[in-house]
Amino acid sequence: MEKDHVVSLWLGRATSADDFWNALEVEFSEDGDFVGSAFSKAFGIEYYEDGLREAQHFHGPVTSFTSMAAGASYQDVVLPRFVGLGVDLDTSTNCLVFLYNYDHNLPMKASLPGLELRFIGSVSYLSD
Repeated sequence: MEKDHVVSLWLGRATSADDFWNALEVEFSEDGDFVGSAFSKAFGIEYYEDGLREAQHFHGPVTSFTSMAAGASYQDVVLPRFVGLGVDLDTSTNCLVFLYNYDHNLPMKASLPGLELRFIGSVSYLSD
């Protein structure tokens, strides 16, 4: 659900950059209503501002979450908080999705064509 000052994180494995970006591609109806993306449908997300999404795909597995997420908005605040949640990367992790001002609170995984994603958690991006 939409919630100010919160960011949600997903990590996963995409077989290709095209599979990853295609899953994130947002569609709209002829009337301009948000239809969503394969990603949003898989995780039951009714709506999000595409401009509040940050995503990265890497050509090979990444072994460090902090290096993988470097450059993310509010990184000095959110990266330690996600590390505190016990973020672990398996050897095939090569993509991530951040949704800002969205509090996804259902732990789940999703399998999409060429893409496996798992929800990690949500944290505040406000500094203390």
